[in-house]
Amino acid sequence: MIGDKLKDQELTKKANDCFEHVGKYLVAELSGNADLELLEQMNLTAKERVEKLSLESTELVTTASKIQRNYKQIETFASKIDDISRHIDALKELADELNAYSKDLETKFNKYM
Repeated sequence: MIGDKLKDQELTKKANDCFEHVGKYLVAELSGNADLELLEQMNLTAKERVEKLSLESTELVTTASKIQRNYKQIETFASKIDDISRHIDALKELADELNAYSKDLETKFNKYM
């Protein structure tokens, strides 16, 4: 009887230990599931941010291409402006030479008159 009583107590203790461990296991499983849900939410948020950054990058590339095209057009116009400026300088120099020549002619003409 005493042996049976000890066995019953030991069995009860082991059953209680078993239930305690099973309870801890279930709590850990539930906690792990919550962690996985949080991780999934974090992954979805990161995915949305990466997609947004990708879209912004694409827009930046498009804008950079437009800027490059505009810059090339501006370079062409600037080159033409430089050419015109050089021509104007040459014309001004020629006009100054013609002015000096006409003054010479006027002086010579006045001399003979």
